[in-house]
Formats: sequence, C-alpha cells, structure tokens
Amino acid sequence: MRAFSIGDSLAMTINQYAISMNSRLSAFFIFISGLFGLAAVAVGAIASHAALEPEAIKRLATASQFLFFHIPGFMICIWLSSLQPRLAALAGILFLAGQIMFSVNLILMGLTDVVFFSALTPVGGVCYMLGWAMVGTLGRRLFLTPAKATSRTEKTSRP
Repeated sequence: MRAFSIGDSLAMTINQYAISMNSRLSAFFIFISGLFGLAAVAVGAIASHAALEPEAIKRLATASQFLFFHIPGFMICIWLSSLQPRLAALAGILFLAGQIMFSVNLILMGLTDVVFFSALTPVGGVCYMLGWAMVGTLGRRLFLTPAKATSRTEKTSRP
C-alpha cells in the first residue's frame, strides 16, 4: 500500500472539478434541449394554425423541423461529455450556434419579415454540419480506441 501524497490530493481535486464541469455542461445541454423542444412545438403550432403568408409558414415549419432534428445532437453531446469533454462541448456549442443562427433567424423572418440577419442563416447551417462532424469524429475516436480488457485476475476483492 502506498502513502497518500499532496500530488494525489491535487489530482483528485482536478478530477472532481472535471466531473463537476461535465455535470454542469450536461445540465446546460439538457436545459437547452428542453427549451428548443418547447420552441419547436410552439413554432410548429404557429405554422400550422396561424393565418400567415405561405412563405412565413414555410420558414416557421423549417425552423420547427431543424429545432427538433438537432435536439438528439445535444443528447449525444451529453453522453459524450463524460468520455471526451472538450470535443463534446465544442460539438454542443456548434449545435447551439446553429440553432440560434439558423432556426431562430428563420423564426424571426417568419414572424416579423425582418431579413436583416438573413445572412446568418447559412452560417447556422454550417454550424449544424460542423457539430455533426464533431459527433462523427468523437464516434470514430471511440470506435478506434481499444476497450480495456478485464479479466478475473484483474478484479480485486474487498477485504
């Protein structure tokens, strides 16, 4: 049995901080997913029931679909945050940027006919694509990383 050192204490503190950051990141992504889910349903209802111009209805319907389509991306980021926290955070931030620049912008254009920020819509689409590319990269890393083998001799029993 080895002695407990200050280095061990520091490593444990850093690990606890990392675990805390992962849980906060996960909580944030869950919160954002709930908000975007709520917004997707509300915007879909407005597109279906409001007396709007056909172009506005099309924009709102597209925004609603894209809000829904990218919620699983946030959920994947939550799962991956315990395995690859930095890359999962980057993917989640890209999804968030995509939601704001693409979907929220389409909602604004559909409800108010303000096209001032319309140049952001393609940038939001690129953010979506980069977010999914990051998820794919994380999946590739997990796929190519060999799993730790556990054997009966490696398991320790409690005294």
